[in-house]
Amino acid sequence: MPIHHRIDPALGVAWIEVVGSAGFPEVAALYGRLKRDPDYRAGMPLVIDERRRDGAAETIDVRGIARAVSGDPRVFEGVRCAVLVIGDAQYGVSRMFAALSEKSGMDVRVFRDEDEAVEWLREKDPAPGPP
Repeated sequence: MPIHHRIDPALGVAWIEVVGSAGFPEVAALYGRLKRDPDYRAGMPLVIDERRRDGAAETIDVRGIARAVSGDPRVFEGVRCAVLVIGDAQYGVSRMFAALSEKSGMDVRVFRDEDEAVEWLREKDPAPGPP
């Protein structure tokens, strides 16, 4: 499966990992599975781990995902989402996702370091900063 999730109960975080490649249809299917997971709670912080993805996501898929997220702000408003990446292409495309998702009220930030991402998710009141 190119995209899967797990709930980290100790951190209270939903981890989404992309392996290989995944487009909008796979992400939409994952979101359905995530919502049905008995350990998932609305408003739970998210980690999207792109580090095992083949290259960067396609911009058409990123735009579709951002439209879907922005189309349901009741679900995503106030949610912190840390995107873990390697490489400049993944970083740039993930920043595009952050910008396109602003209407949703979700706070998306892009990280290259997992520890920094987790630290940000655990902060009570994170300082404003670039995604």
